[in-house]
Amino acid sequence: PQSIHFENNEDGEIEKQKSQEAYRKNPNLVLVARDAQSFHRMQSTFDNPVIFTPDMVLYMKPVNWNFNRNGALFVLRHDSEKVVKKSTIDNIKDILGNERPVKRVDTVLDEPQKITPVTREALFDSELELFSHQEIIITDRWHAMVFSVLTGTPCLLFGNSYGKGKHAYFDWLEH
Repeated sequence: PQSIHFENNEDGEIEKQKSQEAYRKNPNLVLVARDAQSFHRMQSTFDNPVIFTPDMVLYMKPVNWNFNRNGALFVLRHDSEKVVKKSTIDNIKDILGNERPVKRVDTVLDEPQKITPVTREALFDSELELFSHQEIIITDRWHAMVFSVLTGTPCLLFGNSYGKGKHAYFDWLEH
């Protein structure tokens, strides 16, 4: 399942037209949306059938390692979808104070260069363990919010440039 967004500019329009042309060539292509906003955008943008289903990671069972929690983990974007200002993050760090450790990571792994079926589960467990050790997660990334839910870690979710996390939260996690 995917989220979908085309920027409201010339480049976004070109990408949308390229996608429409490519998808139209395959009448058997079924698009899968992971949030209601994307579902409606796919339906209004493409002629292909569209289905609505949660992100596959939401089928995982929650984990509870009962670790002592300490610190805050910032998992923030570094791409064109980022909308959270540095001053906002700095203010949150000030509120958290100096008495608790603060880490910053991303859900996009730099290492290893290649994830194999053998290493996938260990890498995923390592990320879940990292989240399980935290008192709070501060993020603007959808999968960081999901990892927070899976580990029972409180999460402060900021939006991205087109609301992916917010819409997916209301669709699948609110209740």
